[in-house]
Amino acid sequence: MGNNHISQEINTHINNIRHRLNKIHQVLSDNDEMITSSRMIKELKGETKHKSKMTLEVFKEHNENGSLFR
Repeated sequence: MGNNHISQEINTHINNIRHRLNKIHQVLSDNDEMITSSRMIKELKGETKHKSKMTLEVFKEHNENGSLFR
């Protein structure tokens, strides 16, 4: 509430978080994944990001598991 500079900054921040949570909810819903408050908070914080794999890691997995195109 309020029209001063601080109130506007806080409201903008809240709107940005709300928008990001809506996007997270939509992605989880589109992927038929379970939607929980703790999962959404982890997604918001970036705690569920998958670790990027280096090229050699991908080749090693491929050689151990066989072809991806069976």
